[in-house]
Amino acid sequence: MDGAKFDSAYLHVEDKVPVLKYIDRTQEDWFMDDICEGWEFFVVEGTTPTWAELRTICGDAKKQD
Repeated sequence: MDGAKFDSAYLHVEDKVPVLKYIDRTQEDWFMDDICEGWEFFVVEGTTPTWAELRTICGDAKKQD
């Protein structure tokens, strides 16, 4: 909102699996979507990484057993 070159990504858990969701502003009623009810993260503008990819980008990749 402040002009920064970032988009919002929202973390949801579906069937115990973390999933990042993004607002589709091409939809006329995008503001009515429940996507924004998840935990908000910021990603580089124009990108849509998965939860695993975002964790890697942030240096928090899942540890292998």
